[in-house]
Amino acid sequence: MTWRLTNLLFGSWPDELVTPPYSNMTNDEIARLTATGFLRMVADGTGQENKDVVRNQVVTDTIKMVSTSLLGLSVGCAQCHDHRYDPISQEDYYRIRAVFEPALDPKQWHVPSGRAISLYTDEDHAKAAEIEKQAAVKVKERSEKQSEFMAEVLKLELDKVEESKRALLKEAMV
Repeated sequence: MTWRLTNLLFGSWPDELVTPPYSNMTNDEIARLTATGFLRMVADGTGQENKDVVRNQVVTDTIKMVSTSLLGLSVGCAQCHDHRYDPISQEDYYRIRAVFEPALDPKQWHVPSGRAISLYTDEDHAKAAEIEKQAAVKVKERSEKQSEFMAEVLKLELDKVEESKRALLKEAMV
């Protein structure tokens, strides 16, 4: 039963396997990643001390999330024991886990920050670089104007102070 169930659920869906390098991806490749992206939405605390236990918990939580959202079943009890009337036995639970474990690959785990993939194409990167270059020019112009205005305001404010204290204030400003 489980093989048919998992084949029905996952057999026709686009797989997350997209050939590296992950650049200039087609719409189809982006759709594959998007279709399976929810599988990485469970809490991932792999920065903690016992990483094997935490990785195992992420796999367990992923199965729980998929089973409750797509199957409408809670399968948490089946991880440890069978219930007489539960539709998922302990054996079925570990069959489901056998589907997810190779995809999540706890032995070669990537921490969340190592999983980020840019959807920018080379053209997008070039456009972003050009915009950053233009922004840098504007930031430089703004800084120069700001320095001009600050110097002008400082001079006006210093003119308001009596002559004997101006030298001390100028020295303090440097």
